[in-house]
Amino acid sequence: MSKLDRKWVNVPSCLQGGLAGSGLPWPPCLDLMGNITLTLEFVSHCFSVSPFSSDNLSAVAATCGFGDALRMSGITDRVQLRVRYSETDQMGTFYNSRALEWFEFARSELMRNKMGISYMLMEERGAFLPVVEAHLEFQGRARFDDLLEVLSEVDWQGRASLRFNVAITQTETRRPVVRGYTIHAFTDRQGRPIRPPAWFVELFAKDNGSDSYNARSC
Repeated sequence: MSKLDRKWVNVPSCLQGGLAGSGLPWPPCLDLMGNITLTLEFVSHCFSVSPFSSDNLSAVAATCGFGDALRMSGITDRVQLRVRYSETDQMGTFYNSRALEWFEFARSELMRNKMGISYMLMEERGAFLPVVEAHLEFQGRARFDDLLEVLSEVDWQGRASLRFNVAITQTETRRPVVRGYTIHAFTDRQGRPIRPPAWFVELFAKDNGSDSYNARSC
């Protein structure tokens, strides 16, 4: 496979022309397909460059038939982790269930780093976020001692749930490892559904710079 061919691995053909003309480096992880919901900032993090303009990204979404799959209101974070020996299996790569543990690490750090609140503090305030849905796409290998970059995004899913999108790549080569999402409902300590607490909605809006909860709850 030539260098040119490798450049567009996992990138749909409808994006290749626009990306080639943009002067962006080799796309590190996302092909913008599947069910993952992406924000402009999330795409920007993935390419490690200044983001596309909102108008250009919307045009790309329309051209590729993604509709509203590219939205502009989530909170994003970037962290790194190193694969431990105990996380690998006989095939020399990470065991599949470890991906969900990495997803948990990513969303915990996103809330701590970007929203200023930990899971522990949320639970002390009486709000819990159990996983009600999970989706994973395994895209590549990760061996013992590999350094991985974890890009995460959170946004509202309906009136009383959150959706965390995660994309994990090899830090050095930018090759994709795993991506997916988890959806979390708000419940009380007994597991009964509740509305998102006002203090949480305020934290989200403060970091996000907009009142996106009201916009999504209609």
